[in-house]
Amino acid sequence: MKNLALVLVLGALGCSHDCTAIGCTTYVNFHLSEALREDGTYLIEVVADGESMSCEVQVPQVPEIECDDKVGITREEVTSNEGGAQTGTAGDAIEAVGVIGIYEQVSIVITRNTAVLADDEVEPDYDEEDHGKGCGSCAVSEHELSVDP
Repeated sequence: MKNLALVLVLGALGCSHDCTAIGCTTYVNFHLSEALREDGTYLIEVVADGESMSCEVQVPQVPEIECDDKVGITREEVTSNEGGAQTGTAGDAIEAVGVIGIYEQVSIVITRNTAVLADDEVEPDYDEEDHGKGCGSCAVSEHELSVDP
């Protein structure tokens, strides 16, 4: 019985892949031309093929953010060196906004304390991101969003 268990474990190890990502999320990503750093409340409003979504976030960041399930943000990574070890944590500045799904048309408006900082509409063109041989790929559409901070 021990030999059978060892054979099963070794067999499973022999079938592994070197995948670069586990799982797959198809999305539209808006890279901001300038990170949002000013203190305040930011409201991100998205309309994707007629579906309205939003996300309200703070700078500096607070533990709770209010975002619809399909909208997310990426904050700037802050790297520090302590005791010879380098660590990275999420900073306050907002660098990108992502919208999960495949859409024909997406509009986005970002405001801070009611002032419009960015306003754009795109027709996403999706590219396949390969995650390694035998690991599949995901459709991703990348866009730069001009921001007037």
